[in-house]
Amino acid sequence: MGQTNWTEDEDVILADSWLFISHDPIKSNQQSGETFWERIFAVFSSKLAKRYGEKAASTRTVTAVQNRWSTMNHDLNKFAGVLSQVKAVPKSGYNEEDYLTDAMATYRTDSGKPFRFLRAWERVKDDPKKKADGGLLRDKKAVKKAEAGKQAKKARKELAEITADANSEIVIDEENEETKDEQPQRPIGIKA
Repeated sequence: MGQTNWTEDEDVILADSWLFISHDPIKSNQQSGETFWERIFAVFSSKLAKRYGEKAASTRTVTAVQNRWSTMNHDLNKFAGVLSQVKAVPKSGYNEEDYLTDAMATYRTDSGKPFRFLRAWERVKDDPKKKADGGLLRDKKAVKKAEAGKQAKKARKELAEITADANSEIVIDEENEETKDEQPQRPIGIKA
């Protein structure tokens, strides 16, 4: 028996379910991929049952939900990139809706098909992973650049600590023959 096509409402419910589970502060990323998708499926099924009844909730499987999200996520990511490009060229008098209309036209031109997840996009667009300001587009170069920046920051911090240790003076108390670390009032070049 063939599976029915996904409805726009199911896509929106799936987007909501993904957001809910992916932002769970208790579980966070301390769960396996299998557990993550089982939890998304449980929330998805629960929301579907509340809206359409128990019969509707039983028509999808964990694998079906995972596969649908994979398709949606690909298109949502692509749309975020297109929207980012459209917004990169500011136009006088344009509002958010105008940029969205231009992005949808550009998406259709680039991919040869219309963007079909607009309602789901409205749900996930404020997620940091999906922001049209570039938060979504993380190619290998950008990731490497960010990691290099983190490593450079860590190295600067370590160098500052080493320099601070080197600036401390060792004073020998000749009477008691004890060695003390004595910090200067303030390291040179550092505000109080």
